[in-house]
Amino acid sequence: MTTLKPLICSNSARNSAAGGGTASAASSRHGPERHRWLVRRHRVHLQKCDRYEVGETVIAGYDDQDQDPAHDPSVAFSPASPTVRRRTTMPSYATAPPRSMPRVGALMWLVQPLYIACELVAAAAATAPYSLMDNTISDLGATTCTTIAYPYGDIPVCSPLNLLVNGAFVGFGLLMALGAVLLRGWLPRGAAATTAVVLWVVTGLSSIATGLVPLDRDLELHVLVALPAFVTQFLALLVTAYVVRHRRGPSRAALLAGVVSLVGLVAFLARTGSAELGGLFERLALWPGYLWLPVLAVVVLRERRPVDPAR
Repeated sequence: MTTLKPLICSNSARNSAAGGGTASAASSRHGPERHRWLVRRHRVHLQKCDRYEVGETVIAGYDDQDQDPAHDPSVAFSPASPTVRRRTTMPSYATAPPRSMPRVGALMWLVQPLYIACELVAAAAATAPYSLMDNTISDLGATTCTTIAYPYGDIPVCSPLNLLVNGAFVGFGLLMALGAVLLRGWLPRGAAATTAVVLWVVTGLSSIATGLVPLDRDLELHVLVALPAFVTQFLALLVTAYVVRHRRGPSRAALLAGVVSLVGLVAFLARTGSAELGGLFERLALWPGYLWLPVLAVVVLRERRPVDPAR
C-alpha cells in the first residue's frame, strides 16, 4: 500500500541529503542498518527535490517496501548492496495479474490464420460454381443449395461444408475477441490501447453474428451484422500499429495490413453492383487481419520479462 507523505524541498533539506548530516547523527543511536536506511532516504529525497523548485512542498508517494527497519522487521537488507531491499511476503495477485493471461490471449490470436484454411477447404468442396475472385465469403456459409438474390443478379450457392465456415466465423471470432481482452494487460497504458482492444472485440463479435445468421436465412440481417467487421478491422490494425509503434516489425506489418484492408474495403463497396472481383476485394478487406494477428502473438509468446501490472 502506498503512503503519501509531504516532501518539503528546502535548502536545508538539500544540504542534509547531500551531506548525510541527519543520517550521520542518527547512526550512533540506531546502528549501521538504521544509518544506511537514513542515507538512502535522504538521497531519494534529494532526487525528488531536483524535480521541483526550492521551497516547494510536494506530495510524494513512498511504498511500503521503503519503511524504517526499526519499525518494519520484515524488511531485510543485502550486505553486498544496502540499497537493495526484499520483503518476506509474496506479492498479491490483486495488484499483479498472472503472467499467463496475455500468453493465453496470444495463443488465441496465433491460430487465426486457420480461419483462412477453413475457407479454402470449403471453397474447394462447393458443388455450385464458386470462384475466390468473384464469389463472396458468405456464399460458403449458405446452409441450403439455393439462389441468392444479390443486387447484381441471382447467384447459385451450394456449400456442403457450410457448418465448417459458419463454425469458423463463430469460433475464430470468439478467439479474436477474448484474445484482445486478455492481451490488454500486455499492451501499454492509455486510451489508444483500450480503443484497439475494443475494435478487435467488435470485429470478433461481428464475425460471431455473421456465422449465426447465414445469408440464405436472412440476407438483410446477415449484411447488417457482417458490416461492422469490415469497418472496425482496418481501424483496429491502424490503431494497434500506433500502440505497438515501439516494436517496429509488428507495427509496420500492422500498418501495411491496415492499409491493404482499407483499400480492399473501398474497392469492395465500390463494386457492390457487380459480382466481378467481389470475392477478391472482400478477402483483401478481411484476410490481412487474420494474417497479422499471429505476428503480435509470436512477440508476446517470445517475451520473457514479467508483465507490468501498471500497463
